[in-house]
Amino acid sequence: MKQPARSFPIPQGVPQEPEEQVVVDDETEQSPFPAASPEEAQMADSITSEIYMYIYRDGWDDIIEELKGSKDNLAEAVGDMAGNLLSNEMLMAEEEGAEISREMYLDMQSGVVHQLTEVVAEKDIRKFKDDNEAQAFMGEALTYAINANIDSEDTKITRDSWLELTKEMLRGGVDPQPRQVAGNRVIEEVV
Repeated sequence: MKQPARSFPIPQGVPQEPEEQVVVDDETEQSPFPAASPEEAQMADSITSEIYMYIYRDGWDDIIEELKGSKDNLAEAVGDMAGNLLSNEMLMAEEEGAEISREMYLDMQSGVVHQLTEVVAEKDIRKFKDDNEAQAFMGEALTYAINANIDSEDTKITRDSWLELTKEMLRGGVDPQPRQVAGNRVIEEVV
């Protein structure tokens, strides 16, 4: 019998406080903008919905053609396209009187990059060997999208504002107390 890597006994169970459980069923919708107020989430959703409709309807042929022609630097093409689509839609919404928090920009931009990456995969413009490769591609495209936002006509987004937003996310986004792990260790021989 193979010995476990540790020589000390494994505890049978650690008493823990009961955790609050969240029930998720088929009718529960998860917001793509979890940090937003309901009003902000609704506004962000309406803006991204307009972009998604454009991607999959009116702009479909042009988008496919442009992405196919950009195989040499596809992540940059996806990012630039996503950044321009979101910047233009945000400016049009503001011209109509909408007030949009720039803190929502990153969540909205991530969604647009994700949709365009889905188009890339669906049309076999680029094949991703696994989810990790697709995630890396979307991360690179998101960087280009942010640069496109900074270079856009939107005066509320500058390099300094992105830097401050990033600093704030890094300061507030990390939980200083890691969550306790529940469960029992399984020895390799048992599995």
